[in-house]
Amino acid sequence: MTSDLMASDGGSALTVRTERQGATVILVLTGEIDLLTAPRMREAGAEALREGPAALVLDLTDVSFLASAGLEALVELQEKTGGTAPLRVVAGNSATLRPLEITGLTEVLAVYPSLAEALAVG
Repeated sequence: MTSDLMASDGGSALTVRTERQGATVILVLTGEIDLLTAPRMREAGAEALREGPAALVLDLTDVSFLASAGLEALVELQEKTGGTAPLRVVAGNSATLRPLEITGLTEVLAVYPSLAEALAVG
């Protein structure tokens, strides 16, 4: 099952597609995560967590810009999991990995270079 949702202000755009692999929910994000679009990511993450998944994977492979608002939203989602469903972040490009590294969030979040590696974790 897949669902697509889009947030746009005319300049920034973020598409969130929800996929499922077994009991894992995967949010595939495409576009920019900034002050205007980060709430959409938060909303999609909260909605996915209400399903009670075994794990929540945020695939940022096709994200071209990750602003501080997006970083904050990632931390909030990590806190919302409450340890019930591990949050895994796929950040294999410099647009997403670099901000995570600079802020030290790679030490706080489970970050993987590919979706396959994030899904392979048991």
